[in-house]
Amino acid sequence: MDEIAKMEIPKKFVVPTMTLYSGVTYPVDHVAHYRRRMTIVSVLPEQKEACLCIGFGSTLTGLALAWLTNLPNKSVKDFPYLVNQFTKQFACSRGL
Repeated sequence: MDEIAKMEIPKKFVVPTMTLYSGVTYPVDHVAHYRRRMTIVSVLPEQKEACLCIGFGSTLTGLALAWLTNLPNKSVKDFPYLVNQFTKQFACSRGL
């Protein structure tokens, strides 16, 4: 959405290092791990939602990254919406 797209992200914003998600393991675990890692990132409260959404793509690879990049422009209104779409898309992915 415009609110996320227009939010100025701090120049020092860096997504914490974590295992990239490719679409073959349980998506809920990846989201939980991402949320936990993002708690250490220092941003203003009004920047948090945009940073969560924008940073999430940095944790994806392969099919998962392709899925994200194929979402319609400005279709993500907030992080819960993104998580809902992500977990629905990869719900059958459980890993081995």
